[in-house]
Amino acid sequence: MKTIRTLLSVFLLLSLALALCACGGQPAAETASAPAASLDSITDKLPESPAPTEDYSGEYTAVCARFSLAYVAAAAGFEGPLPDVDDQYVDYPTIAGSTVTLNSDGSGYLDFGEDNRGPIDSWSVDGSTLRFQAGVSDFEGSLENGVMTLTIDDGFALCLALPDADVSAMHIVPLEDVISLLLPAEPEYPAEGEYTMFAILREGYLVDSADLDMVSTLILDEGGTGYMSFNEDSMEVSSWVLDGEDLSITVSDGSSAGGTLRDGVLILDIEGNGESLLYYAQEGVDLSSFAVMSLDEVLAAMAAAESAG
Repeated sequence: MKTIRTLLSVFLLLSLALALCACGGQPAAETASAPAASLDSITDKLPESPAPTEDYSGEYTAVCARFSLAYVAAAAGFEGPLPDVDDQYVDYPTIAGSTVTLNSDGSGYLDFGEDNRGPIDSWSVDGSTLRFQAGVSDFEGSLENGVMTLTIDDGFALCLALPDADVSAMHIVPLEDVISLLLPAEPEYPAEGEYTMFAILREGYLVDSADLDMVSTLILDEGGTGYMSFNEDSMEVSSWVLDGEDLSITVSDGSSAGGTLRDGVLILDIEGNGESLLYYAQEGVDLSSFAVMSLDEVLAAMAAAESAG
């Protein structure tokens, strides 16, 4: 089973995505049949936009990354259905200290680290859409209320902000919290623990065990052993095994019983034929869905059934 530690390790590779945006490095060597593109030809391909204004100029510093759960799942090699959650704003140390500076004259500077920095040749804002060119890379994103969101890859964006911008609505969470959404949910009630009998099923009636003066406790220890008491009698549980929801226990005298364990409720079939079932629960379990009857209610129901028959 994959753990958070295992999945986190794959995110060391995500820093490579930023390297692909390098503006200070040299572009890949071009073949003889492909002439180098001029700065003018690249600039001409940019959509026409309103000229930059003082409203957007300033130094934007990295605040967090924004990941879609599908992007995290792909990076982690996770296969399976994904919960329906919005993109997550994530505390991502890889981008700490990264900045984008926009000057009012349309120039600027991008600094994503020692090997990934250089001048911004031109930038523009059309509505809330930001576009700029830095060396060999064209960037697009959004710019609103002093917060810049740059698309790095499908499902992966960087969020940067001016010093006085309000970023409180982002609800930034640790990366571990996002990855944990991919992992199987931990059971609310682990199998190990102490179970107290609360009812007995007999003759089709689920009777309150206290009304029958029956008290029983079953303890399942982590080591696969345990302890069981029934009124004044007690014995060691020499072994217990849980396979899915099917539980089997063996006590010290060699006898055994099977049952089911689900959501902190253990139903033990002591006779092995389903005719007499003991109901146990861990402390705090909601038992409202169980129609437990008092002894008087059972006797009344039996009498009514006999009269009707």
